[in-house]
Amino acid sequence: MQAAANQAVDIMRRRGEPQMPQITTWLPHLLYSQLVLADYLDLELPQRWWVSPEDDLLLRYQDDPSSLPPGGSNLRVRFQSSYELGPAFYSPDAMQDGVPTIEQSTQHNQFYVGTSATPLGRRTLSEIRHPAQKVMMHDRYQRHFGPRQAFFGYREARLPVLMSDGSVLVRLCGDANSGFNPNRPTSPGVMRYFYAPAPSEPPTLSGEEADLVFGFFRWTRSGLRGRDFNGPEVPWVD
Repeated sequence: MQAAANQAVDIMRRRGEPQMPQITTWLPHLLYSQLVLADYLDLELPQRWWVSPEDDLLLRYQDDPSSLPPGGSNLRVRFQSSYELGPAFYSPDAMQDGVPTIEQSTQHNQFYVGTSATPLGRRTLSEIRHPAQKVMMHDRYQRHFGPRQAFFGYREARLPVLMSDGSVLVRLCGDANSGFNPNRPTSPGVMRYFYAPAPSEPPTLSGEEADLVFGFFRWTRSGLRGRDFNGPEVPWVD
């Protein structure tokens, strides 16, 4: 994980922010995976193509770095994406042989990242069993349908999703399978956690400090072997 964080910092320093400090305890895979592609394409950073046209806050951060939250590590925020990459695309589908994988913590932006034995990376597209039914990347929020910006973990959220076969569809999150805890893969329980927005994120739909939401396609049952839409969940088999 630290190697990936160092790589992301190096790219941001060379291509957009020379003062970027080293960042620790950071999982850049979730919202910054596009940096490696941008480096390969020899692009200056940040870029508009990884930002939703209705993500007003991130667009403002890109245009005006002085509007960023205080703190050296927050310089990274203007380089993040509006779109999230599912954990199974860079971590094991589930715990195996006692080695844990990445797991959701109690809040939407916190994760347990396993141990030093947990491999990150090394996933291949050939491991996807149902490419037309498995979400690869998605907007974090409903932005295009009505005035409320709903986090994707709410059943009522509608947002564009990139499927693993390359198609893009607008889907109602409540139509997705509920997801699982990858470190308890045989449990029939679903993944639940709290959406507890920071000041820079859209508020909860209830108006409370935190709402309990679903894992959905962030935590697809069986990971890359599973499916999110148009079919039942795929039970975990070692």
